[in-house]
Amino acid sequence: MAKSLSTTSILTRPITITAIVAAVSVGALLIGDHTDLIRERAATPRGPTLAQALLDGVRLTPTQPESPVRPKEPGPKRVDPPVVTSPPPSKQ
Repeated sequence: MAKSLSTTSILTRPITITAIVAAVSVGALLIGDHTDLIRERAATPRGPTLAQALLDGVRLTPTQPESPVRPKEPGPKRVDPPVVTSPPPSKQ
């Protein structure tokens, strides 16, 4: 005898639940990203952004200067190469 599958036994399988969730998620992404049903698109500003910001009253402030405190470099300290102080060779 063949075992009949009821609706409740099909919906309890993990692969079926995963497929349903994936299909609903992809559908929601397509509707949300490609249509204006969820929200209106913001219009992009025309003209240079800095000029428009200055017209809107934005103040530009400089960034903070670099800190005089420097972190210690990782690894061993660098050493200058040895200086050779030998007398010049004598001519014979």
